[in-house]
Amino acid sequence: MEFRNMITGQAVRPAPWQLDLKIGDYYTIAAPTAAMGDGEHFEVFDDMPPVYGEIVDDEECAPGYFLARGYSAWCPDGELGILNICEPTRRLTAEEFTAARARGWRAES
Repeated sequence: MEFRNMITGQAVRPAPWQLDLKIGDYYTIAAPTAAMGDGEHFEVFDDMPPVYGEIVDDEECAPGYFLARGYSAWCPDGELGILNICEPTRRLTAEEFTAARARGWRAES
């Protein structure tokens, strides 16, 4: 399975642990990057706080994508969105996810 980074055009292959992600798993994206644009020109935001999330569904998603709820210090109530399995930087245990919530979704010190 391979994905194409829309900003760089680079081919991205998920790690074996990313291929094993499933509904109910928790994850973090340590240094998320967001891009907004019209398909040809993007503005990239790379100074975002870590994202902590839970995979909630895969119905009607293409292979390698899930519906997930992500949380951060900027979005403490969470937001539903589509997650590509290449985005998480680490799988979390339920205890690690709960600890992140207790820290207000901030990175560990």
